[in-house]
Amino acid sequence: MPGRAGIVVDMAINDNISIQPGLHFVQKGVKEEEGGESLALSLNYGEVPVNFIYNFGETSSSFLLEQGLLLVWAFPVS
Repeated sequence: MPGRAGIVVDMAINDNISIQPGLHFVQKGVKEEEGGESLALSLNYGEVPVNFIYNFGETSSSFLLEQGLLLVWAFPVS
């Protein structure tokens, strides 16, 4: 069953700049059946996104510029 779980923290540097690091567990997969044959593939990943955000306005509906990094690693599936 594919899914995603994680946490993200918004750390304000000043009124316009913030950093959003996170930690996610991601599960992806596929299941195919054809002619009585069945094939299932399941992949588990850990992700660490780090986003840098610049806010051009003073309200929650202002323009944002975001740039980030994403570190990903795969967990072995038995």
